Amino acid sequence: MTTLHTVYGSIHGATRVEYHSNGALRSCTAGEASPLATPWGVFIPQYTAAEVRRRQLPIIEFYENGLLKSLPLETQAEIRTPAGTMPAELITFHETGALRRVFPLNGTLNGYWTQENEDALAAPVAIDTPLGRLDVRVVGVHFGKTGLMRSITLWPGTKLDVDTPAGRIPVRNGIAFHSNGAIESVEPDMPVEITTPIGTVHAFNPDAVGICGDINSLCFDGEGNIVHVVTAMDCVQVIMPDGRRVQHAPSVRESYCEEAVNETVPMTFSFMKNQLKVCAGEVFEYSMGTCLFSIKRTLGGFTLPRFVCSL
Repeated sequence: MTTLHTVYGSIHGATRVEYHSNGALRSCTAGEASPLATPWGVFIPQYTAAEVRRRQLPIIEFYENGLLKSLPLETQAEIRTPAGTMPAELITFHETGALRRVFPLNGTLNGYWTQENEDALAAPVAIDTPLGRLDVRVVGVHFGKTGLMRSITLWPGTKLDVDTPAGRIPVRNGIAFHSNGAIESVEPDMPVEITTPIGTVHAFNPDAVGICGDINSLCFDGEGNIVHVVTAMDCVQVIMPDGRRVQHAPSVRESYCEEAVNETVPMTFSFMKNQLKVCAGEVFEYSMGTCLFSIKRTLGGFTLPRFVCSL
């Protein structure tokens, strides 16, 4: 074990040390309390792994320019962010040194620490967002290089009613923002009727897992136009210029967890200028200027997937 010197302070008892090709420190772990002074506050990197929820010692990461990339903390600490003061157990940074992501919790699920255990620690966080002031449980908050909020990843089970360009929508998993603060994408919590350039579509993705709020299934451009939508309830009939008819619909797959149970595989529509891209197992492209489109409900509805299998 050794002591490493960084622009933020010294890391004592360092192990698992790696360097970039230019000789700059890439990563290491701390073996002793090593306060690091950052523009966002003084933080002590995690140097113990004695808790049942934190049985592994994560590395501290640096960019080639010597600035911090990822900083796991020994204990939850408050950090001053562009959205207000937040609790943090893990902080990541842009290569410029700007704050990138803040995670209030950073526990690891294992045989002795379950999602329910971690859930009990997740408290609402008061943050200033492009939607206004929110008091909500979050997995993490993502900031752009300029400090503007880019996305919120909601804690599992957390839901918000959000005013979007398509109307007020119940949202789960995440919300992403354009650089001007306009909503870039949301994850609908239930099937919601959305008006699109080809008709009314029920926006809902039963496959959404909510790991990160940066990318969601209902997307808008900076002017509020719909550019991408996922549906599990609708099919589309396309009438080609020569009169041919083509139909696309969500498919089904066998459940990963239960035999003889099928799950719905959703279909996506993407709108690009005067083009429609349909992803239904394969990708198909149509001209919205020369083709006609008809949206209909699928028969039988859809089946939600199960992500936890019984042994």
